[in-house]
Amino acid sequence: MSNKNNYNNDMENSSRNCKNMDQQNNSQNNSQNSSKNSSQNSSQNKSQNSSQNSSQYSSQNNSQNYSQNSSRNSSRNESNF
Repeated sequence: MSNKNNYNNDMENSSRNCKNMDQQNNSQNNSQNSSKNSSQNSSQNKSQNSSQNSSQYSSQNNSQNYSQNSSRNSSRNESNF
């Protein structure tokens, strides 16, 4: 009977150990995934911000150039009269 009790106890302990290992693995995986996601999001945000800034800068330059050219052309036209 003692052997059977020992066997049952061993099985219970083994089962507990497996559950604990699973929980630890899940916790580590969650932590790693969270870190990866954070890094990816940060990288994507930087890329998007860079792209938006570049686009805005280009748009502003185009607008300024258009305005300056219009002003020059207007001045030239007036001097022709």
